Amino acid sequence: MLTRLNAALCLVLWLLSPGVSVAAGEHQTAKAHPAAKIAAPEAGTAQSAPQALASSNGFPVVFAGTKLLDISSSLTGELTPEQRAELIRHNIQSFADSKADPAGLKVITLPEGYGIGTDVSILMVITKLDADASGKSPDDLARQILEELKTALITYRTRHTWKTYGLGAAYSFLAIVALWLALRMNNWAFLWLVKKVSTLHDHWKGGIHFKGIELLSAYRIERIVLMALKSLRIFVILLFLYFFLPLILSFFPETRESGSRLLDYLISPFVTFFHTILKYVPNFFYIFVITVIARYVLKVISYVFKLIERGELKFEWFYDDWARPTYQIVRFLVIVTALISAYPYIPGSSSQAFKGGGLVLGAIISFASSSAISNIVAGIILSYTRAFRLGDRIKV
Repeated sequence: MLTRLNAALCLVLWLLSPGVSVAAGEHQTAKAHPAAKIAAPEAGTAQSAPQALASSNGFPVVFAGTKLLDISSSLTGELTPEQRAELIRHNIQSFADSKADPAGLKVITLPEGYGIGTDVSILMVITKLDADASGKSPDDLARQILEELKTALITYRTRHTWKTYGLGAAYSFLAIVALWLALRMNNWAFLWLVKKVSTLHDHWKGGIHFKGIELLSAYRIERIVLMALKSLRIFVILLFLYFFLPLILSFFPETRESGSRLLDYLISPFVTFFHTILKYVPNFFYIFVITVIARYVLKVISYVFKLIERGELKFEWFYDDWARPTYQIVRFLVIVTALISAYPYIPGSSSQAFKGGGLVLGAIISFASSSAISNIVAGIILSYTRAFRLGDRIKV
C-alpha cells in the first residue's frame, strides 16, 4: 500500500513540476507528440514569475509585461485553470532563461488543440475553450500568441543583459548626482530668499492697517513669509525625491513596472484634472454666453424702469412708484432663470455629491430665511396696494 501511495505522490509532483513537458495534461500530449518534452530547468536558472490574480476572464498569463492569454478552463480535468496558467508561466520562463532561439517556436497541431513550442519542447496548449473565451478560432489565437511570445522573449532577453544592468547602474549614479545638485540648489535658493525676507521691515514698517486697525504687523508678515518659504522648500524636496525614486526604478527591468506605477500615482490626478477641464471647455462657453445675455437683458430692463420712474415713459395702468420694486423682482427672476439655464453646464452638476449638497444647502436657506421671505412678501404687498406713497406722513 505504501508503494502505491509513493507512486501516486510521484505522479502528482511530476504533473505539477515547472519542467513538465506540456503546459497542461502534458503526459497525454507527449503520446501524440513524442518529441514534446521539455527538460526540467536546473536549480536556480528559471525565475518563477509572480502569480497573477484571477480576472473576470480567467487567470492571465503575462510575460515581460505582455499579456498572452487568459486561462479559464482546465485540460483533460487534471489541472485547474490556475495550475495551467502557473505551469505555462514556468515553461516560458525556463525557455527564456535558456539559450534557445525564439525563432524556432512554432504552432504544432495536437489532439487537445494547438501547441506552441519547438520540435523538442511544448510551452503551452491552446484548446477550443481557450479560443472561444477570446472570441477567436484556435488557429488564429495560437498564431497571435506565438508572435506576441516571440516579441516578449526578445524584449526580455534584451533587457536582462549585463549591458542593461551596467547602464542602469551608470544612470543611477548620474541620477544621484543630479539629485544632490538639485537639493543643493534648492537649499541655496531658500537661503537667498530668507535674506530677502529680512528686508521686509524696510517696506512694511507700519504693517498692514485697515480703517486704523492693524491687521498684520511687520514682524508677523515676516514670520508668515518665512513659514511659507519653509513649506515650499519641504514640498520641493519631497517632489524631487518622489520623481527620483521612479527614475531609479525605471533603470532596471525588474523594477521598471513598479517605477511606472509609482509615477502614475502622482501624474494621473493631474492628467485626469486636465482632461476634465478640456471636457468642460464647451460648457464654460455656454455659461459665458448665458451670463452675457443675462447681463445685457438686465441693462435693458434697468433702463426701461428708470424711464418709468423718472416719468419719461408712462403707462395708464402702471404707477411711477412701482418701477423700483418691479425692477427688483424682474431682476431676481432674470438671475434665477440664468442660473437654472447654466446649472446643467456647471462641472460636476450631474454628480450625486453635487445634487446632495444642493439639496442640503437649499433646505438650510429655506429654514434660515423664512422670516426674511415673509418680510419680503409683506413689502411687495404694501408696495403694490399703494398703502403708502411718497409724501405720506407716517408715525412709528
